[in-house]
Amino acid sequence: MRRVAVVTDSSSNLPADIVERYAIIVVPLILHLDGRTYRDGVDLTADEVYAYMRAHVNGALPTTASPSPDAFLQAYAAAGRLAPQIVSIHVSSRLSGTYQTAVLASRLIDVPVHVVDSRRAAMACGFMVMAAARAAAEGADVEEVLAVIENARKRCNFLMGLDQLYYLHRGGRVPAIAAIAGAALRLAPILHMTDQGEVHIVSVARTRRGMINRILDLLEKRLGGMPAYIAVSHADAPDDARAVHEEVCRRVRCLGSWVTSFTPVMGAHAGPGLIGISYYLESGYAGA
Repeated sequence: MRRVAVVTDSSSNLPADIVERYAIIVVPLILHLDGRTYRDGVDLTADEVYAYMRAHVNGALPTTASPSPDAFLQAYAAAGRLAPQIVSIHVSSRLSGTYQTAVLASRLIDVPVHVVDSRRAAMACGFMVMAAARAAAEGADVEEVLAVIENARKRCNFLMGLDQLYYLHRGGRVPAIAAIAGAALRLAPILHMTDQGEVHIVSVARTRRGMINRILDLLEKRLGGMPAYIAVSHADAPDDARAVHEEVCRRVRCLGSWVTSFTPVMGAHAGPGLIGISYYLESGYAGA
């Protein structure tokens, strides 16, 4: 029996094979659409959400919410059957209330739960979860797993390019002035995570092709020739994602790579067309 079980939330965007291989328990975030409630990645596909958003640009958009404390309690009960200690790793507390809900639930169950604010999102968080789960599968104790997570945090980040700031503005994720300026100048913003777990604009481009090229240049600069794990994620842009993945594999030393679709909850905030590259350096600093 392993000594540590690993829990995360669906915004970590982990590929299904990784979840299964390392017995990671994923708590789905919540999506509200047309008066109905759906569990992220369970009750509604990403394609269905993006099709809805494209058809309702000027109307009501999906809204999102953290999982309930009960959802976490169920996850922790399942995790407790796998190991006597639990590590629960979640999307940045600056972006979601998920971490706080996990902390609340951890106080309501007898199994020891160590809740971690990843200060990351999407596969930048997912890579931290993978590192923790891999260590747990190899027999690490809880202190060792927590040390692995802290070390991984310094080596993970993402670069994400948006067609526009409209959806982030509608969701209240950027100031109105930024959305207005972006629309007026037809800029494609490129985002990354700060060490404090906030999403900031790190660069801008004037075209989608320019945005993708800028992301690739920034990635290459940040990796500095060092090997890394790479995940190319997209919101309803599979052809672009495959092309970016091929280019990444030509330009950087990939220890492993994936192409994934953003979960509906992630896509609901960023909107269709999003392209992102998350990376996990084997050594060094991720350049937040």
